[in-house]
Amino acid sequence: MSKHQTPESDFQVVGQLIGFIIKEGCKLKYLQVAIADQEYWIKPAKEIRSEVIHLPIGEWIAIEGR
Repeated sequence: MSKHQTPESDFQVVGQLIGFIIKEGCKLKYLQVAIADQEYWIKPAKEIRSEVIHLPIGEWIAIEGR
């Protein structure tokens, strides 16, 4: 097993919400976000998952994290 660790850094991006990844029936796990012609799956913090599931598809959202 490798002892390499990927360095973490803070980030801020703006992207367009294109969908949700739902697991185990009805639990939100990831947001599908389009950023600069690329699709990313972004895992929201558990504390805000119940809120972000109500965002409309196509909405432009600002994301910050580590």
